[in-house]
Amino acid sequence: DKESFYFVGHYWGLVHPYYYRMCFPLAVTKWFHQRVLRRPFFCYDGCAQYLTAPWVPHLLRSVTPNAKFIICVRDPVLQNLSWWRFECQAMQWGDSLGLGTCGDGPDGKLRFARFDYPPESLSAAFSLSASPPVQELYRRAELLEGWRLPPWTLTWPNGQLSSFTQNGRYADNIKRYLRHFTREQIEIVEVVNADMV
Repeated sequence: DKESFYFVGHYWGLVHPYYYRMCFPLAVTKWFHQRVLRRPFFCYDGCAQYLTAPWVPHLLRSVTPNAKFIICVRDPVLQNLSWWRFECQAMQWGDSLGLGTCGDGPDGKLRFARFDYPPESLSAAFSLSASPPVQELYRRAELLEGWRLPPWTLTWPNGQLSSFTQNGRYADNIKRYLRHFTREQIEIVEVVNADMV
């Protein structure tokens, strides 16, 4: 399984390092792969949200200080367009299941303190992500401590479609990781195939 989304709070905001192990196969799975199937065993957690969620690097450092990272970067415009399409489809899927959009409660009000959400267009999403209130949420998120994330962070401050300006700030996001890990632990790969939208 590629993306656990653990440290961005998909497990009801729980981000305690001890429970991160539930996102990985059991030791018997590794044994079965190597001894019975006679195949190499490789296990990783690859989550794009880990790069831009401000609180993740220090949590990762606490659980796996010797981790190696592969950071894939691409044209931020293509990345945001791809993310916009994905999230809009995910919200439509959630609505079709009766789950409600972006945390709607039974009374039609948002359960989480979000504003101007979801944005009505890609342009509105970009404007929202650059707005002073969202920028302030990201600033506050940099200072988070503890093992449970507050509801306003799930997932990303003010929701996934509020992250566009942060997504494309690769240098800022990588610098955040370099405060917790060495440069030798980080490999940066540029995705240049424009067809990968």
